[in-house]
Amino acid sequence: MRMKKAAAIISAAILLMNGIFCVSSAEADIITAPVTDASFAADELSLYKNALELGPERFSDFNFSADYTVKKEEKISLVFGAAPYKCEKLYDCNFNSGETLGIADGNGEIKNTNNSIVLKGADWLKTQELAENIRDIDLSFDFAAWHEWTNFRVYLRGGQLMLNICGRSAAGDNKRYLVLKNAETGSEVFYDKPVQNGRIRIYAVSGSVNVFLDDKAVINYAYPTATKPKSGAVYFTVTECEVTLDNIDLFGGCGEKEAYNCDFSGGETLGIADGGGKIENENGKIILQGSNWLRTNDIATDTFNFELSFDAWVNHDWTNSFVCMRGGQLTLNIRGRLAAGNDKGCLILKNNSTDESLLYGESISGKRIRVSATGKKVEVYADEKRVFDYSYPETCNPESGEINFTATECTLALDNIKLSVTDDADLYRFEPCLLVNIGERITLTEKRTDGETELASGGVLDCGSRYNLRVIRLDRKITVYANGTLIFTENIAPKYADAYLKGQGMIDIYSSADGSHTENVRLYNSAELEIRASYAEMLPIANNVPSDFAIAAQSVPNGDAAVSADREKEVFGISSPSALNAWAKTSGFFENAVKNVYVRFDVRNSRPDWSYDTFYFGGYEFHFDCGISPDAPWVSDGENNLICSSKYKSYGVEYYTLEFIKSDDTVTVYYYPAGGERELFFSGGCIDNKTNLTVKKQQGRLDFKNFVLYGGCPARFEAKQGAKEGADISFLSDGYGALPFKTTLARFKSRMLNGNKITAYINGRRLSDEDYIYTGTEICYEGYSDKWRISTVADLDGNGKIDVSDLYNAERIRNSRAAELTDTYSKSADTDHDGIVTEKDIALIRKSILGGNISKCEKNGNSGAASGGRQAAEPGDTALITVSLRDYSAVYGKTVAALQAELCWNGEKAEYIHNSLSDLSGAEDFEIYYGTALGKLIVLYEPNSGTSSITKGTENLFSFELEIPNGASGGSFEVRLTGLTAVFGDGTVLPLISDARSGFDILEEGVNKFTRAGRPTLAFRDENTVLLNKVYGCEYSTNGIDWQEEPLFNGLSVGTEYSFYQRYAAHEGMYAGNASEPLTVTLYLRGDVDRSGTLNSADLCFLRKILLGIYEGGQYDADVDRNGKTDIIDLIKLKHILAEKD
Repeated sequence: MRMKKAAAIISAAILLMNGIFCVSSAEADIITAPVTDASFAADELSLYKNALELGPERFSDFNFSADYTVKKEEKISLVFGAAPYKCEKLYDCNFNSGETLGIADGNGEIKNTNNSIVLKGADWLKTQELAENIRDIDLSFDFAAWHEWTNFRVYLRGGQLMLNICGRSAAGDNKRYLVLKNAETGSEVFYDKPVQNGRIRIYAVSGSVNVFLDDKAVINYAYPTATKPKSGAVYFTVTECEVTLDNIDLFGGCGEKEAYNCDFSGGETLGIADGGGKIENENGKIILQGSNWLRTNDIATDTFNFELSFDAWVNHDWTNSFVCMRGGQLTLNIRGRLAAGNDKGCLILKNNSTDESLLYGESISGKRIRVSATGKKVEVYADEKRVFDYSYPETCNPESGEINFTATECTLALDNIKLSVTDDADLYRFEPCLLVNIGERITLTEKRTDGETELASGGVLDCGSRYNLRVIRLDRKITVYANGTLIFTENIAPKYADAYLKGQGMIDIYSSADGSHTENVRLYNSAELEIRASYAEMLPIANNVPSDFAIAAQSVPNGDAAVSADREKEVFGISSPSALNAWAKTSGFFENAVKNVYVRFDVRNSRPDWSYDTFYFGGYEFHFDCGISPDAPWVSDGENNLICSSKYKSYGVEYYTLEFIKSDDTVTVYYYPAGGERELFFSGGCIDNKTNLTVKKQQGRLDFKNFVLYGGCPARFEAKQGAKEGADISFLSDGYGALPFKTTLARFKSRMLNGNKITAYINGRRLSDEDYIYTGTEICYEGYSDKWRISTVADLDGNGKIDVSDLYNAERIRNSRAAELTDTYSKSADTDHDGIVTEKDIALIRKSILGGNISKCEKNGNSGAASGGRQAAEPGDTALITVSLRDYSAVYGKTVAALQAELCWNGEKAEYIHNSLSDLSGAEDFEIYYGTALGKLIVLYEPNSGTSSITKGTENLFSFELEIPNGASGGSFEVRLTGLTAVFGDGTVLPLISDARSGFDILEEGVNKFTRAGRPTLAFRDENTVLLNKVYGCEYSTNGIDWQEEPLFNGLSVGTEYSFYQRYAAHEGMYAGNASEPLTVTLYLRGDVDRSGTLNSADLCFLRKILLGIYEGGQYDADVDRNGKTDIIDLIKLKHILAEKD
């Protein structure tokens, strides 16, 4: 048996953890899953009005997937349940005994070398024919050729069809390495990759032709409607460039298909279409008896060329039954002894169009009747004895029509009815059949010769959109997915299921228009699959034994053996009867006996010794015995012990893993300690066509866990891909993955199955484990073609941050009401992975930008102050910050449609004053949201419509206030514009780098601010001048606001009271100290000792009293001569002043 190479597909949505297990081997802890290969795989597939058969395999349940772009008024149709053509083996040679092929024409040699044949023409040669006069062909062979001018041809159907295999130079510039040509129409299909060696398979039935290279479909062709496939010879030709061939297998036929086949062993019967009576199944035969007359249902319709055979028993002397063929044009009359009459017409063939009859006089009861009708020639056999050989006259043409049986009240028994139809007239050989039609909507139809009947419809698809489509049949249920979304499901009614879905059939595909195109076509012979790009993972169909699992037999009457099952924990157990050495045998582990199956479980015994277990599977007995101690397990076919592995003893009280696999005619069993290295225990030919699994338990109890059942057998086990259970990673079924924002590659790998096999790339750069994964990252598994495009939640543009551009684009997606998110970037907007973008997603993206403390700006106003420069603030002060915006309409010719501004500062030095944000832009039709955190403010201008814009520039955009806490002291802080992102009306984004900032120093005496100076002292004054005593480092002021370096103040007014301050001036990084207590000075006229405002004799009296010590005088008032003291000279001076005044 040749091993198939892998074909591949993926969808990573469903993760069944109990469907995987760890393999301890050279690569420990590799988590693997059973996988299967595609029965048919094509990267590209062109479709035509004529049907293309998807390979030679027969199907019941299936899983079909393809990429297809929907076009207006076009549909593709998937045909299932089509009857297969009859092909028999015509040639088979592996050349291991020196065989070769003969040369029919040309010159050269064909020789056997190393058990292969080498063909080389002197110029050109033609081989002998492998077969002649065949239309339907299944030809395969191993091929090798290394010359660049290789020109090897395979001729089929007498040369109507030709496959040309070319070397590099012979292929030409168009790289036509493999060319399939229809010589009658001149049409060609070619494959553009080198073919130097591999296994070639050509499968041509009716108008459908597939060419496979190593099990992958590389050429697919359907005959045009006007051209009929011919019958003819099969042979090879070769030039002087030698070619090596081996293992040539050829199956062929003339276009027969099986239309009906029933042995009635399952209680089947035929329905009554007309008349009255009954048709009953007795002992595996059907008995036809009319109350007067009856006609059965048709076993086929619209038949022309056919072969009908059946076993017949004439149960009454007056039996008078008919086999009606070609719509009644041709009948075969079966009669009993008396009904045959004197003419002894026990069997009569009649052409009812011409009234011609042929009679056969011997009873046919108990014989097998066979009718072969090809064109005008009709032959009838009784037990392979030809009893009629009839040809239509030239004036009468055969008709097409139904086939049925009639009976009178005298019974006729029938069995083993088989009907094969030879399709020479109609390339739509699958009629009648069921179709799934995919176009602008999905329909399920029945197709018959008289047209199509729609059975169900649903699922609307958009014209021009490309979809990954999956069609799944599971028993009677048909489901269709588009880009991972279920769009159609229907249970086929029993009437149609009985007609079309009883057995296995072929899968065909065709289009309503020639030239339709599909890609990545894969067809699997199973419905329970998780399809990935590199493989199809088999999914379990059961995780426990059936609900009716029970003890089927016990060795003691009324024994107390029992079974138990905990379906929630997925465990079950079997206990033998309590009687000594008693045993119990269970019912089947599966619902029904199956042809292909894979089951795995862990099992242990309750006893370390004197316990005996036998598993029955595929006609074999697998014994696990514990005598005094566990013995080596052994295998029997019921009569003989067979060779098996003795590496491990019987499991005893420890859990061991058992795997039972049945694949067509092979049984394979693995046995090893649970979690240990997988060990082949037994492999042999299958004794039973179908099998179940049962166990006989003698003494003790068996416990089972990790039971998993698959409805088929795996091709191999692959390292499993996808997220671990509970991981915060979502893998969507269309090749996209969604991760939390700012997930490192290392974190991602730790949450993935077999994460050590993962690599990640973004824009062609391979990421390291420390790198973040952003939207647009491509994830790959080592050794596989699987690829996921990653979207990180809310980061729509993949720039590694979530900002206003992501919010703006998400709002655009939401407003467009897109029914489908078609790319990685738009999927990032779907934060809750529900398939659509809603206000909930917008709010989550906004929260990702602003944080949890979100407010809406409701204030509008004018700026109180502009930001910029460096400022100082005292604890308890309020700082007003204003942000301005450039006039982008003038610079770029664009208006700002959305905006994000980020500001930060030391949150311990200043606090945002709640609700102090005020919009100054005057922009209309915007919602302004902001978020605050310690030392951070983010402001979002979100448009309410597609025409919203901020046109005002350079002026103030918004302002806000900060409060300096009372406890703050010393140091400084800056308010910085750390980010400004503008989204223009055309969707372009301008992230701006800004160094705009405002600095604030928080003042503290003795740290960054001088201490407070003492009250200033008066050095000198006169009527308009004051001189203070100078203090080093101080500056001086009359109002505490305006300061000067010198302590001299001129231009003062008499009679005015002045306050004078001093403070330590700013110097070398120290801020100026606070103003001192004021020195108050009122200026008076010289000699105005009593401060009345005028000079008179009262001032002399006051001065005398000061000199006598009666009053205390001021320095300025009484010091008339300005010598710094008050004495008698001042009195004399004052007298002179008064005298001069007088």
